[in-house]
Amino acid sequence: MENKAFESGDRVASDICGYYHGLPGKIIRPAQIQYGYGRIYIVELDIGITISLREQHIRRLELERELTQD
Repeated sequence: MENKAFESGDRVASDICGYYHGLPGKIIRPAQIQYGYGRIYIVELDIGITISLREQHIRRLELERELTQD
C-alpha cells in the first residue's frame, strides 16, 4: 500500500466525487480528532473553503500545471 502521509503546505486536490472534486488546495494540518481508518486532514481549497478529508480522498499535485487540468 502506498504511503500517503501529507505535510502542512502540500498542494493537493480532492479526489472524492461531489461538489469539491478535483479542486486544488493545500494541507493545513491533520484534523484534531482522528477516528476509523486513515488519517484525516484539514484542507484549504483555493476557492477559500476549508474542508476535512480522509487521506484516501486526497490526491497530491506534483506539478503546478495540474492545477489547470481538472
